[in-house]
Parts: sequence; structure tokens; C-alpha cells
Amino acid sequence: MERARLLDHLAQVEHHLALSREQIDNQYRIIAKLESGGHDTTQAIDLLKQFVEVQELHEKDRDRLVAKLGTGS
Repeated sequence: MERARLLDHLAQVEHHLALSREQIDNQYRIIAKLESGGHDTTQAIDLLKQFVEVQELHEKDRDRLVAKLGTGS
């Protein structure tokens, strides 16, 4: 039962990671477009940093779940 719950959580985390990667890639495109147009990118870069931080949290959660599943706990 516990293993099934962990696997479900891991699947959710993997989904969030995929979405996070898409957001980050999109944000890089937005920044490039702003830069090419001579616009201020300060807020866009700040948002990118937040996306990266969230992705790192998802990665830590994934790593924790994988470790827990690997130990059989």
C-alpha cells in the first residue's frame, strides 16, 4: 500500500518536473525575445529564477521518493 502511494506521488512529481521544464524553456524564449527587442528583462529573469527554484524542489522531492522506494521503506 505504501509503495503504491509513493509510486503515485513519484508520477505526480515527474509530471510537475516536465511542466517545470516547459515553463523554463518558454521563459528563456521570452527573455530572448525581450532582449532582441531592447526591452528590460529584469522581471522575466526574476521569474525564471523562481521557476528554476521550483524545479529544484521537485527534483529533491523526486530524489527523496526514489531513495525511499529503493530502500523498500
